[in-house]
Amino acid sequence: MSDPEQEKSSASPMLRAVGWSRYITVLAVFGTFLGALFLLIAGTLDLLSAIVSAFANIGNAHMSGHLKIELVETVDTFLVAIVLIVIALGLYQLFVSPIQELPPWLRAHSVGDLEKRLAGMVITVLAVIFLIQAVQWDSGIDILWIGLSIGAVIVAVAYFLRIEETEPDHEE
Repeated sequence: MSDPEQEKSSASPMLRAVGWSRYITVLAVFGTFLGALFLLIAGTLDLLSAIVSAFANIGNAHMSGHLKIELVETVDTFLVAIVLIVIALGLYQLFVSPIQELPPWLRAHSVGDLEKRLAGMVITVLAVIFLIQAVQWDSGIDILWIGLSIGAVIVAVAYFLRIEETEPDHEE
């Protein structure tokens, strides 16, 4: 027969280890935040480069279209960075410690919330990629295949979001 006190003391270190393992997600939080920081820096440098290029080529008829593409790409980069920051905050809230001072739109209640934000970002990035391809398109059928491929991914992501929306949360 085993002693209940002995079982309790042997289970405690294991339970403590499992409890502390949630802090490993700090690596994911830090990595995601660092990735967002690099994207913000890259986006800022791209924006400055586009502005300098626009001033250097004032009067060029094609500059306006080129500048629009550059600005849309830069805004897309900023949006991806912001979503990554929101995901990093969400991971921190879910696995490390709740942050009470956040506005409601920044709070994450489940991993599903973070998945939805990531899926929305994927749809936006794909739409921007297609927009850039469409603006730069000369002729041919290649744009059709790009559009169909991107459309298929967007439909799949939308289906995923729909399934996530209809399934009940498994929270206690």
